Amino acid sequence: MIKRFVDSRQFRRLQYIKQLGATDYAGWPQTSYSRFDHSLGVSRLARKMASHLKRTQPELSITDRDVNCVEIAGLCHDLGHGPWSHLWDGLFMPSVLKGSRWSHEEGSEMMFDAIIEEERIPLPKEDQQFIKALISGDPSRTPREKGFFFDIVANRRNGFDVDKYDYIRRDNHLIGSHTTSLSLLSLIESSRVIDSQICYNADIASYIYNLAISRFRLHKEVYNNVISKAVNYMIIDGLSKADRVMNIAQRVFNAEEYLTLTDDIMPQIEATTDPRLSESRAILRRIHDKNQHYECILNEVVDLGQWKIFAKYVTGQRILEASRRLAPADSRELEFLKGSDVIVDFSLVHHGMKEDNPMKFVAFYSAENNNVWLKLDQTHYSSSPLPSNFAEVLLSVYSKSRAASKLLEAGCHDVLQNIEANIATANV
Repeated sequence: MIKRFVDSRQFRRLQYIKQLGATDYAGWPQTSYSRFDHSLGVSRLARKMASHLKRTQPELSITDRDVNCVEIAGLCHDLGHGPWSHLWDGLFMPSVLKGSRWSHEEGSEMMFDAIIEEERIPLPKEDQQFIKALISGDPSRTPREKGFFFDIVANRRNGFDVDKYDYIRRDNHLIGSHTTSLSLLSLIESSRVIDSQICYNADIASYIYNLAISRFRLHKEVYNNVISKAVNYMIIDGLSKADRVMNIAQRVFNAEEYLTLTDDIMPQIEATTDPRLSESRAILRRIHDKNQHYECILNEVVDLGQWKIFAKYVTGQRILEASRRLAPADSRELEFLKGSDVIVDFSLVHHGMKEDNPMKFVAFYSAENNNVWLKLDQTHYSSSPLPSNFAEVLLSVYSKSRAASKLLEAGCHDVLQNIEANIATANV
């Protein structure tokens, strides 16, 4: 049955969507693998974990049907991703369809239903609902199913699941970084269900903690790299201007039309001669020349407790106004710019559970007693001091006009200095 899912048009579409968006523009061409590759990896790990639990804990009464459903959920969990993956649902959709709460999980369920119908897969309705609940990570949708299965594909309990295991190990390998020598299969083979939650052998606690650290570093240094994010915003601007003509965003609500949404939308726009798409083409063609990219004029970490203040006062319009005030009287670089020509980006990067230490939510067992779960303190998984915060806010500012970058950079620093001075005064 799994082969029928893999061979479907809906799943094959993922071959043309990059897992990591525009990171290959930032000097990691090896990271340009697809959602198709990742989904196969997640499916494999999901089956291995479910099969391991079935084999080692017969008292759980796990059936072949349960294992198959978990495997299919792992395979289909990313069916709903749009072009360039999280760029689409995290940045493009909110900017074009303001107020829309569409998510790629919603798209995954739609495309899953389309596969069932088109391929005429004889999957009982109860199994279909279970798989879709696993994709969403919401056990309340199928209360009669075994709750621990929801820790495998989309774990809301502590953020450790086979989806993270696949991309953390894969991405570290591709960029030449490695967490520890312990294999994911060893991690899976240490898993055990106690009180309806998946627990791990306390002996590998340090490895699990290292996965959390690695996740944080990947998000901070790779996924939020300033070059790839600059390209992300260029893609968004290009697609947004094209959307007025091509009605791109609305395609997410129709399974057949969604098949046309892959990373190939960019060369399709570039190849047109439609004058209505001239602005879009001009932006997208700039991506191929690094000297024409939107320029990062600021990149720093903002205090977690103060970032909402920064988000309120650091805006493109304020930066532009400060730049005009500081610019030489005879300068013309800022003359025709608008506030929207300055992009202000706040990104929260964390270890898996926002501000909290994810290890607080992971259950373990000891070799002496594998029927009782326990929580571990820091001494069991790290000899180094723990971070004072398990989340950071990255502030990056981009200028769409490279000619005005230096002037806008001065204005940007002026805005920040005023905010910091006001915060310091308030704390006196």
